[in-house]
Amino acid sequence: MYKAYGFIPDPVMIWTDGNNALLGSFLAALFASMVAIGGYLDRALAARLRQILRESGQSPTDFVALAGFGPALANMGLAGATGTAYVLLVGGDLNGP
Repeated sequence: MYKAYGFIPDPVMIWTDGNNALLGSFLAALFASMVAIGGYLDRALAARLRQILRESGQSPTDFVALAGFGPALANMGLAGATGTAYVLLVGGDLNGP
């Protein structure tokens, strides 16, 4: 629509760096608390996490219905920690979403 009227917006890139320590420590605490709360809610966490990991994860897999809320929460914490660790290991910036 903009181009039809001759208006071409300049692309804007907003990027911050140098926040890895602050954001990384916050995310580490968040993901650790997700795993801890998952373990508190379900004492059979290890067995039910194995049940989740055996699934393909393709839609419409419902991990809460399959293994319960605690293991699903712990799975989210482990997945978040893995993703964050990868970004930090390759030298990326923790920046927004």
